[in-house]
Amino acid sequence: MSESLPNLPPTEHEYWELSEVALHKLEDPQACEHYFEETGTGEIGCKKCGVGYFIGVGDTIRDGCLFHFDKKVT
Repeated sequence: MSESLPNLPPTEHEYWELSEVALHKLEDPQACEHYFEETGTGEIGCKKCGVGYFIGVGDTIRDGCLFHFDKKVT
């Protein structure tokens, strides 16, 4: 049997009186032509937007692009 939790009260409710409340506007992400570089052992990151990934066996970075066993991924 699964139960759902009740919704949280609105921002202006007294429940939040002693809390720090920060509202963040969500926007659609911008497209990025990633340029990857190694950031650590088994890790890569895009120099332009900062997105990062863990890489594994067979993954390499060449000219900012990710390859998996010599097949270009991005």
